[in-house]
Amino acid sequence: RLKERSPAAVRLLQLCAFFAPEPISANLLYSKEMIDALKPYDSSLQEKLVLGRVIREIGRFALAKVDQV
Repeated sequence: RLKERSPAAVRLLQLCAFFAPEPISANLLYSKEMIDALKPYDSSLQEKLVLGRVIREIGRFALAKVDQV
């Protein structure tokens, strides 16, 4: 279901899997490089606020623990 709702969230999970089980810095998640890496999966990713929506999708499906920052 997540792939249908947010392909960018699926790609973000794939990228984050390389860090597991270590916490991932919000600075990395919200970096320009991360946004650029996810743009091919969601063309609306032009700014950090939109990336927050992608991260919330991951939390909504309980696929990762998302701490509030």
